[in-house]
Amino acid sequence: MNEAVSPILDLHEPIGPSLSLPPSDLAHVMTGSGTPMALGMLCTTAALSASLLVPISRMATGNPEDTWARIFGEVMQGVDEAADAVDLPVAADAPDAGAEAGPGGDPFTVAALSPLKGTYCMDYMPGGTNPRAIKAFDQLVWSKLNKELQEIADDRLEVCSPFERVTDQVVSAGGCAKSQCGSNDVNFYINREGLVGVDYRINGECRTANEDGFTQTQLLCR
Repeated sequence: MNEAVSPILDLHEPIGPSLSLPPSDLAHVMTGSGTPMALGMLCTTAALSASLLVPISRMATGNPEDTWARIFGEVMQGVDEAADAVDLPVAADAPDAGAEAGPGGDPFTVAALSPLKGTYCMDYMPGGTNPRAIKAFDQLVWSKLNKELQEIADDRLEVCSPFERVTDQVVSAGGCAKSQCGSNDVNFYINREGLVGVDYRINGECRTANEDGFTQTQLLCR
């Protein structure tokens, strides 16, 4: 592991971004509903009824064959006009089934990290209560620390926090000596590739250690 020293912890909390919601798209909602289709069918029915009833009333006089030919022609004309007058809703384009989801989401979906989700130091540390978490933590973190770092970490896990998602790429857990959080604590960071970073404080001075290839070093000693 590569070790470094950073300035003493400065406890300032950043102000989070404000929440803004996009305006409602009423036109899109109406397009997705069945209202335009219902109106179209009503208009078509009315046009057909008018086309049929009027010619039939004239059948009492004139040649029946000519009357039926005229009825058929008027009906077809009415159908064409009704179809032209109705704007049917256009279905939205379906998402591309072949498109792949981008990286991100819950890093605990990675098989190597999943046994650690929500576990505390009494679960994953050597001699803990969760065999799967113990095995995963030993392979990913503990076996990579030299003896000095193991002792420093062990001394700072009297009060501990569970493994949680930090970013889409990194999970983290840690702890501190009783009544000394912020002065004597330790945190473990594991990314999706199984590479590890550690930060720890000795009397307020923050130091780091990380594997080559652990690129999320901006998370250390924050």
